[in-house]
Amino acid sequence: MVSDSSSCSIEEQECPDCIDEKAMLDVETKDWYPDIEMEKIYFQYNIYNYGNSEGKSIEVKCQLMDEDEKVLTSKTEIYGNLASRSSVFDFMEASTPDFDKYGEEDMFYALCYITNCINCEILHERIPTLMEEIKG
Repeated sequence: MVSDSSSCSIEEQECPDCIDEKAMLDVETKDWYPDIEMEKIYFQYNIYNYGNSEGKSIEVKCQLMDEDEKVLTSKTEIYGNLASRSSVFDFMEASTPDFDKYGEEDMFYALCYITNCINCEILHERIPTLMEEIKG
């Protein structure tokens, strides 16, 4: 099989640049809500692995922001590992921001994304406009 240095052959044992040798990870933020006592909030999200390898030590960060994109609370947790071509629903608990300074008409939104992982490609890093939104 002919292969130049910029491509990967199927016969190679290891191929760090081949997409099929890495997990391809993405997160979908589902929802956020406070607990009844307003002592903490919960972020709900799905993690997707579109790749042919297991994603390892997946680190997820969730933020709650106001309409002006000011981060009110943020939390990062290690989810763990995710098998190839699979998805999982999960949630994380974070401290409750001070909602008293906001009115009932104020809007809040949550954003969850992967910040780090082993043996993976983080899909949002391929889209410049998403990187701008995440990096602020």
